[in-house]
Amino acid sequence: MQVRQFKHELVLAENTPDFVRSPGLHMSDIYNSLFKAIDPKRYDRRDEDGNPEELNRAKMEAGSGFETRVEPLIAAKWGGCRPGEFFTQHSRACPKFRTPATSGADLCHCGAGVAYSPDWLFPTATDIILGEFKFSWYSMRGFPAEDKFDKWVCQVKAYCLHLHINTVWVFPYWVNGNYPRGGPPSPCFEDVYELVFRQTELVDNWSALLTHAWRKGLLPT
Repeated sequence: MQVRQFKHELVLAENTPDFVRSPGLHMSDIYNSLFKAIDPKRYDRRDEDGNPEELNRAKMEAGSGFETRVEPLIAAKWGGCRPGEFFTQHSRACPKFRTPATSGADLCHCGAGVAYSPDWLFPTATDIILGEFKFSWYSMRGFPAEDKFDKWVCQVKAYCLHLHINTVWVFPYWVNGNYPRGGPPSPCFEDVYELVFRQTELVDNWSALLTHAWRKGLLPT
């Protein structure tokens, strides 16, 4: 038997041809910065040269592959679609309240002009439900209450507030299952988690993100 190993040069995390990501500040820039400040050991992993770990890229590629596979299955069962990019709008207290914030618009102190891209939107008879896909190495135990999931919850709260909805369906693929004792990890992809938020939760979450963005100079003060 002869064996030859060579690089395939395929990038699973590569964007699809119709993917659009506007320049400027994105929602992920804010909540990633916040959680790096809260817990740098968990959210700002670096190798000995100060570069992001290659493992993080491999995990992103695995997650992209999962989303590509699951999206047509979800569309066939519940409908909906990946909606593309949105921008946060001016608050009612802002003098620019009636001026739409779009791609390329200047960021506003009130938080307008921040780009964000939900994974999925489900239309229902009475409302719209946000869909979020997660491919995770975390143990599934304790979701969503444990603090290791706080960034996930922060993300979907911010999306819900600006989409004017309060319900999200989270579809997690748990690579390691619940880390069973005495046995190997067992992947699990079985349950949808429906999270319904109070409006006060959504507002408080966005206020915390705004405060952090001002302090870090991500938004004008």
